[in-house]
Amino acid sequence: MILIMCMTCLVFGGGFAPVRDLDGEERPFRVFTSAEQLRQYRDGHEGEFFNLSEEEYNSYDEQFFREKALVMFLTQGMSGSIRCIVQDAHREGTELIVTVKELSPSMHTMDLHYNTLAVALSRENACRVQSVRIKTYRVEI
Repeated sequence: MILIMCMTCLVFGGGFAPVRDLDGEERPFRVFTSAEQLRQYRDGHEGEFFNLSEEEYNSYDEQFFREKALVMFLTQGMSGSIRCIVQDAHREGTELIVTVKELSPSMHTMDLHYNTLAVALSRENACRVQSVRIKTYRVEI
């Protein structure tokens, strides 16, 4: 088994870690249904957890919110060097299940890091979300 895993690393240039199901860990999240609501939140919470870049905030305008809503949530990483990308998001009942791909360099820092991720959903789906469950898998780059 170890030989197969090592060969995978040699042949494909990296390894795949199993999915870590973080079920049971609460993840802070927030549902935004208007640009004004997002702006008010941003103005009142600058520098706190849900902190996107200026460009990211500005991309969610009134036109975006006509049909969609935004669910923002946090992931916790073991390094600031690891980048997170949402691969899939779907709702099961009142729970949003999000699969996140972690891109991890072979050499990285050992600082605890929070990533703010945003998922666009239909307004109907987003307004029914009461919890967020994150499944991650890591790809070494």
